[in-house]
Amino acid sequence: MAFLGTLMVQAALLSLPQITSGSVYDNVASRNTSNASSEIGGPFHSTDSQNPPQFEITNVSMEENASHLMLLSASEAAHGSGQHFYAEVCAALNCHRSLPLSNVRNFGEAAVGKSGGTCVVAFRGTANLPDVMQDASSYNLVPFGCSGCRVGAGFVSGYESVAGQIKGALRSLGCHSVAVTGHSLGAAKAVLGMYDLARSGFHIDTSYVFGEPRMANGAFQGSFHSVVHAAVFRVVHGKDPIVTLGGPGASAVGSEIYEAGNSPLTDHLHYAGVDMTTCMPDGVPGGAAEERAGEEAADAAEQAAHRVPGGEQAVQAAESAAECCMRMKWSCCIPR
Repeated sequence: MAFLGTLMVQAALLSLPQITSGSVYDNVASRNTSNASSEIGGPFHSTDSQNPPQFEITNVSMEENASHLMLLSASEAAHGSGQHFYAEVCAALNCHRSLPLSNVRNFGEAAVGKSGGTCVVAFRGTANLPDVMQDASSYNLVPFGCSGCRVGAGFVSGYESVAGQIKGALRSLGCHSVAVTGHSLGAAKAVLGMYDLARSGFHIDTSYVFGEPRMANGAFQGSFHSVVHAAVFRVVHGKDPIVTLGGPGASAVGSEIYEAGNSPLTDHLHYAGVDMTTCMPDGVPGGAAEERAGEEAADAAEQAAHRVPGGEQAVQAAESAAECCMRMKWSCCIPR
């Protein structure tokens, strides 16, 4: 999903050479992010993605606040560096690097290994054209798991293609409980993995996913929480536009942890202080330095647009086009 989201944003930007900007997308993404915050589970807020996050828990009672904080503290203690560690796992899998795990079984789309005594399953984000097709087809929801449950079709086919290998690897490692993680497309597959593994007799440990799109309907949400009894945290970085995407009636799974971000153009590519796709998909030129340079150029272009006659109207047109692109409404994605 990271590659697909990057391509969409780049397409909109390339069509607007005079006013391309990270700020053009700010209002669009902030509106969408406010909607995302209403998903299952209250948000936790982190103000600095470069350091261990400080959490602000909202819209719950004092007793629930205390319970959530105790849960987070126990989770961090049990899993070392918590979400930062799992972000490192995802980044390594995304970029075909050695994973910070032992006894690794790597299947390309997913990997299984151990961190100390904890078994871990990780799912890779979008890295090639077949992955892009999985992303695109996931706007169509199909039956999965329970009566009335519907999940993005591409997420289902992608998970099912490696499910047998994952279960075999876990059994060969003697795993009875497992933490599951993934970024972007991999986050959606990770949620399906937790659900399927729990139904297959594995105990799910506290798990983190990053940049998860809206992937399933309400029936799946209910069935998921009846089967998976672990704490499942979905981390949202700033104005990441991918977390707002999904099929009709779909929403994300898990309790939200919010990390303050910088730009909807790059927030999807950085989580918990980790560059998730520094390699870029399967050798495509780019990386963190290019992302930062592009973000700075976009900010400068935005400021310049406001200083010329008609600039405000042009920015508004670009913002409207960006919203269309993020929702894959191609008829209005490119301004005419």
